Amino acid sequence: MSGTAPVVATQLRREYRDGGGATVEALRGVDLEVAAGESLAVMGPSGSGKSTLLHLLGALDTPTSGSVRLAGEDVAALSAEQRAALRRRYVGLVFQTFELVPSMTVLENVALRDVVGGRPARGWQPDAVELLELLDLGALAERRPHELSGGQQQRVAVARAVYGKPPVVLADEPTGNLDQENGATVLDLLLSAVEEIAGACLVVVTHDAAVAARCGRVVALRDGRVVDELRTHGARADMAAEGGDPGAERVRRWLAARP
Repeated sequence: MSGTAPVVATQLRREYRDGGGATVEALRGVDLEVAAGESLAVMGPSGSGKSTLLHLLGALDTPTSGSVRLAGEDVAALSAEQRAALRRRYVGLVFQTFELVPSMTVLENVALRDVVGGRPARGWQPDAVELLELLDLGALAERRPHELSGGQQQRVAVARAVYGKPPVVLADEPTGNLDQENGATVLDLLLSAVEEIAGACLVVVTHDAAVAARCGRVVALRDGRVVDELRTHGARADMAAEGGDPGAERVRRWLAARP
């Protein structure tokens, strides 16, 4: 990567056509920079453009106007094949729908980028096994995704996102289907991925104030626009129970006060 910020969005707009042919503005001129070493949480009500923003930042989509620079590359200037190559090299993604490959084992799904790239199993198995064990999934390595619960699939998706230590990790509600203990473990893993890689960054879309409070910065999205941001202490303690974490309570109050 270059010496610039890993992710930079400038006047980002994304429009769609709804079923009736009307134009829907999902994003309306978003400016956002995610610095090297930063963990950022994106919050806002459903329909505010959070997932659309994440897809654009991850080169899964291209903007209607404006630009996204990912690892120094202008995403809109790349072909679909070039964007796919950029994602494989630089981006780890956690989707709300997990997007695990049903024909592959859990272990193969974790190391998907190397499996698809043809790397010999002896080269990727140890790291993939280590990640599964960190997430208490080691015994499920040879199962297929349909044999797992939703929470287990979510943890596999997180392991896949951080496998290979990509410099940009983007996660859409990564703790949404998890209990408090597993949620804390997943968030520890995501935050550690940023800390261990020089120049890396993390962007998390979440509705959970306790998750947001663990990140260094929170931005509020409303109607496709960034309306405010909050700097947090990014505490590395376990996520506390509802109402028991002053950091989470601060985020909740801040978010409730946004117009």
